[in-house]
Amino acid sequence: ETNVRAARRGDERYLTESFVKTFCLVYKNIVSSDWIWNGEGNMLSINEWHDDITDNISSENISEEILMKLTREELVLIVKQMMQLHEEQTEMYRILISQNTEMIRNGQKRLEEIMSMLKKTV
Repeated sequence: ETNVRAARRGDERYLTESFVKTFCLVYKNIVSSDWIWNGEGNMLSINEWHDDITDNISSENISEEILMKLTREELVLIVKQMMQLHEEQTEMYRILISQNTEMIRNGQKRLEEIMSMLKKTV
């Protein structure tokens, strides 16, 4: 707390590269330490944060406490991810249904051929 307070006040003794990296790490690197310290790259490290949120969603570990801490933008991102997942699952189910329908047609056709052959031999 003392270091963060001193850094917020602008005390240069506490505003070190190590402090910035540790600070960003505590917040799961949502904000890039390279961007803060060097002004390089993207400000937001969405990919790392996205993976963390996705892990939480897929393992159903999002607690009420976590939800209460999320910003509006983070909630919107989660909803978009869930919608994308739903679309992907819907497409997967459509493909599976199509494949199963084709397999059933082929099975019926093959069964009809076998039945026809049996009738000829009997």
